[in-house]
Amino acid sequence: MVSRIYTKPQVQAMLKALRQAQIFSVEKVRMGYEVKHTKSGLLVFKAINGRNSYLVRHADNLFA
Repeated sequence: MVSRIYTKPQVQAMLKALRQAQIFSVEKVRMGYEVKHTKSGLLVFKAINGRNSYLVRHADNLFA
């Protein structure tokens, strides 16, 4: 897993791409977003809302 800080527009673009892939379920949670693989239920992306950005943890090869 990779942990990085991204801006809100960057995170929104990532979430849009994951929704369009149709093999992930994007869920808005109290602190941000969680994305799970629909078949395995594995958490592949998590974004926690910060002050002006998001702290994001995602799978190594998710956006390669």
